[in-house]
Amino acid sequence: RAACDRRTIHVHDLAAEEGEYPVGSSNAKREGHRTTLATPLLRQGTPIGIILARRMEIRPFSDKQIALLETFADEAVIAIENVRLFEAEKQRTLALAHANRDLAEREARIRRLVDANIIGIFIWDFDGRILEANEAFLNMLGYDHEDLVTGCISWMNLTPPEWRDRDARLIQKQRITGSLPPFEKEYFRKDGSRVAVLIGVATFEEG
Repeated sequence: RAACDRRTIHVHDLAAEEGEYPVGSSNAKREGHRTTLATPLLRQGTPIGIILARRMEIRPFSDKQIALLETFADEAVIAIENVRLFEAEKQRTLALAHANRDLAEREARIRRLVDANIIGIFIWDFDGRILEANEAFLNMLGYDHEDLVTGCISWMNLTPPEWRDRDARLIQKQRITGSLPPFEKEYFRKDGSRVAVLIGVATFEEG
């Protein structure tokens, strides 16, 4: 009743209340308790539990005792909610940690695949900046990782002038379709010589 009515229920002699509380009265007669006080635990108006106090004699609770139990019920709801929020946050943190670990493992597998590949692989943006490259690509062009980190390698300084207009048209097509069929061109090596390459392109992020 306390949960349904969302209010404190105080019964002086539960055993004598067959009409109002038939089940409770029957239980009281069987178990021997008499005066009963119940107050709901309300979280945003929704009952999540009950605090029940019983006496084995007919001795009503005072207004001060009832107020004390209601105050305790309010504090208990806050404590329960804090624990619930803490557990929910802990679960979110664990899920995020697992997701980050899985992502790191996938990235590590991809990195191992790229680094171990005999095919030159590089990642660049549509502004022409080369962001990442594997050893095979760097060796092909005579560059090293320091050149990559310092930003010395770009599409513009790799591509001979006669290839740039065609590359620009292909880039526009790539923006629309997300990939390009393999095509031949040349790249400048670091020492100024040229190397013929066969390139395949796929976009995996918008930029």
